[in-house]
Amino acid sequence: MLRQFSRVFSPRIRTVFTVSEKEYDRKADESLDRLSEYFDHISDNFKVSENFDVAYSYGVLTVAVSKEIGTYVINKQSPNKQIWLSSPISGPKRYDLTENLR
Repeated sequence: MLRQFSRVFSPRIRTVFTVSEKEYDRKADESLDRLSEYFDHISDNFKVSENFDVAYSYGVLTVAVSKEIGTYVINKQSPNKQIWLSSPISGPKRYDLTENLR
């Protein structure tokens, strides 16, 4: 699942193509929906903290892993046509839509 996400959106790079707002919204929503579904079912396959929680609303996916690790936030940044990840471990990351999988 995460590999599929990284094929559609890649770490912050300069893009040399333009993408319509409609196309960006469609791909971003699809990616966030898939990530949300993946994290919603992660406890089916792995042992998770009692504090593990997943919430997805209005283009913002929040994954609270545990009190010790913290919370990840993945969200759309429509003005920049990016998806942003806020990690309690590595800090912020920005992802652009990749040209070959528009």
